[in-house]
Amino acid sequence: MIVRDENGGVVLRRVSLPASGGGDSAVWREAIGSGEPASGTVTFSGDDPYHVYAVPVDRRVGQA
Repeated sequence: MIVRDENGGVVLRRVSLPASGGGDSAVWREAIGSGEPASGTVTFSGDDPYHVYAVPVDRRVGQA
């Protein structure tokens, strides 16, 4: 999973999602599970909440 800011810079990079995710991983899981973009509010490491737009990417097709 790669999280980018509005300019395309990498904010967060993870190899995989935690096995049991809390509310913050719901947006990512929704996008991955449905194969469609998803949006919602996420808090990174105790920061203020951010509105995110998650898009599933097939790495076999190209880079994220």
